[in-house]
Amino acid sequence: STENAHAMGPLLGGNAAMVPCPSGPMLVGARGARATLSANTVGMRQTANPLSASSTGRQPLQAAPVAIATAAARPRYWASLQVPHGAAWREAFAVGAVGGALWRLRGGGRLRRGALARPPLEIWSALGMEKASGAGTSRSSSAAATRHAATSSAAVTTAAKKRQPKQGQPKQRQTFRYLYTSSAKVTEDDDQGSMPPMSADGGNQEEFEHYWEANAKPRCFAGGWVERCAHPQVNIEHYWFNEQTGQVAWQRPDGIEEIDPVGKEFEELAGQGPAWSMSVPDLKERLASGKAAEFGLTHEDLARRAVFQYEQFVPRVLSWHDFQHNTFWFFGGMKKKASPNKKGSFFSSSGNSGLFADEAFFREAAKLIKQRLGQMHPIPLTYFMWTFTRAGVILPDLMKAIGDHLCDGRVQMMDRCSLGTMVWNFGKQRVRHNKFFEVAATEFSRPNRVRSLAPRNFQNTFLAYGWNKHYNERLYTSLLTGMLRVMDEHDPPGPKLDRGLLFAYTCKDGSEVLADSLRITSLTVILRSVASMGISGPAMEACTVSMVDYMRRSAEKSPPMMRESGDCCKFLSELARLAKSQPDMDVASLLKDLDIPALCRDATEKDQHFLKQDFKAVGWPVEF
Repeated sequence: STENAHAMGPLLGGNAAMVPCPSGPMLVGARGARATLSANTVGMRQTANPLSASSTGRQPLQAAPVAIATAAARPRYWASLQVPHGAAWREAFAVGAVGGALWRLRGGGRLRRGALARPPLEIWSALGMEKASGAGTSRSSSAAATRHAATSSAAVTTAAKKRQPKQGQPKQRQTFRYLYTSSAKVTEDDDQGSMPPMSADGGNQEEFEHYWEANAKPRCFAGGWVERCAHPQVNIEHYWFNEQTGQVAWQRPDGIEEIDPVGKEFEELAGQGPAWSMSVPDLKERLASGKAAEFGLTHEDLARRAVFQYEQFVPRVLSWHDFQHNTFWFFGGMKKKASPNKKGSFFSSSGNSGLFADEAFFREAAKLIKQRLGQMHPIPLTYFMWTFTRAGVILPDLMKAIGDHLCDGRVQMMDRCSLGTMVWNFGKQRVRHNKFFEVAATEFSRPNRVRSLAPRNFQNTFLAYGWNKHYNERLYTSLLTGMLRVMDEHDPPGPKLDRGLLFAYTCKDGSEVLADSLRITSLTVILRSVASMGISGPAMEACTVSMVDYMRRSAEKSPPMMRESGDCCKFLSELARLAKSQPDMDVASLLKDLDIPALCRDATEKDQHFLKQDFKAVGWPVEF
C-alpha cells in the first residue's frame, strides 16, 4: 500500500517506489533492496535494482521509519530471506524490526525489542545471518532484469572459493559469500614456540620512554625505509617500514643508509577565548549542561582545543582511566545531575549521542584531524574515533584517510586495545577499508601479538571482521587458537585474568588494570559472529570445545556479578545453530555431560522456548 511504501522507504535507502512484479506489490529501494508486501509476511529478496531511478520516477521520501501498518499490531511475523548479504540489506533488515516485539528468522536468528532503537546498520548485524544461500534465486520481472541482477551481484561480492583446508586451518562454507576474501594463509612463522618471553607488565617506564622517543622522530633511510618501534606490550621490537612498497621488516635491511627525515611540519595548535582558558572538567560541565553557547564556546574553538589536547597527550595504552582527563566532549563518568539518562558500557551495542558533544563539533574536529594526520599518536587517534563511533557521527572520507595513515607502518605501534578498537570503529560504522583490515590482520596474526590479546580484544576483532564480512583465513585461525589459553588456563573463571596468564597494563596515572576475563555473554557474541562467517575446521572445533567447557565452569564457579539471566540458555541456542549450519561438526557430543535444564533454569520462558526450537531443529531433545 502507499502507507507501507512511505513507511518503508527510508529503511530501503531513503527512496522507494511501488512497482508491479509477479509475486505481488514490491518496493524497490534506492540501493536495490526489494521487499514483497502482503498482510501476513514481509518477504525480502536481494537483487541489483533492475529499474533505474529515472524509469521509476522515484523521489526522496521524508517520512520517518516508525511503523508499518500491516505489521504494527502483530507481535511476531515471519520473513523469508534469500541471499542476505550486501549493503542494500542493512536498511532492508530493519523493516522486520518495526512494530514487533520479536523478529524470528528461519534459521534461528532473532531480534529483541530492546534493539529496535538501534540504527538500521546495527540491526543488520544483530540478526545472525548464518543461513546465506547462493545467488540467482530471486525472481525478477523479466529475463533481462534477472541477468542484470546476477552480473551486478557478482561485481560487488567476492565468492568464497571451494577448497579443502589444511590441518589446523579454518574453512568457510561453500555457499557463503564475503565482501572481501583475503589470500593470507597460515604459515610456519605462526608457530608460537619460538617467541621471546611475554612481557611481565606490558611495559615499564624505561621501555615506554624509549618507545615514545623512537616514534616521535623516526629515523629515515634511503630507499623509502622508516624505522619505528612496536608497542612495549609486544616486546618493544624495532621494525622497518618501506613507504614505497609497504613492506615490513623485523630485521634491519642490509645496506640502507640513514638520511635526513622528510616530512610536513605543522605548527602547534593554539587559540584564545573560553575554549582555551577553561579546564577540561569545566568544558565538560558546560557542554553536558547544553549551555556551551552561553559561555562563548564555539564548535570551531572547541574542535581546535580537542585536537590540541590529543596531539599533546602521549599515553601508554588505550584506557579510559587516562583519556577521561582529556576528553571533554565525552560526558561518561560525570555526576548524574550533569548527565541524566546517560549510561552504557565502553562498547555498548548501541551508541548514545546524548553522552557526547554536538555533531557540529565532530565535523569541525574531523577537518583538523584529516589535515594534521601524523601529529596525533595512533592511540589517542583511536580513542577520538571511538567517540565519533559512539556519538553516531560517521564520516567515511575521514575513516578512509585514517586507514591509509595507519597502513603506512603505524599499526605495529598500537597497543592491544587500540588496535582492536580501531577495527571495531570501522566495523561498527560499516565503513570498509580492506587494506587496513588486511594490515591489521597481519599484525593480529603475529604470534607475539596474539599472545598479548585480552578477551575484549578477541571479541572486538571478531565483531569487526564479521560486520564487514572480511574473511582472512590466517586471522581466524590465529585468533581461534589464541583464545584457548584465556579460557582453558583461567580456572576458576573469576572476573579478572591472573598476571601470570596475561599481563595487566599500567596507565599513565599509575593505575594498574588487570584484564577482564570472558563472560558467558561474551562467548555467545563471539560464537554468533564466527558462525555467521561460516568458519569451520580444526581451530573452530577446538575453540568450540573450550567455549562449552568454559561456559560449564563459569556457571558452576563464577561470582554472580559475572553472570546475566539466561546467559547459558542463549549460548546453547547459538551452539545449536552452529550445529545446524555445520552438520559435519560433532557438537552434540559436547552436551552429553551437561544438565541443560539446570543451566537454563534462570532463563525466561521465551528464551527456553527458543532453545527448544533450536534444539529440535538439530534433533536434540530437551525439556524444562
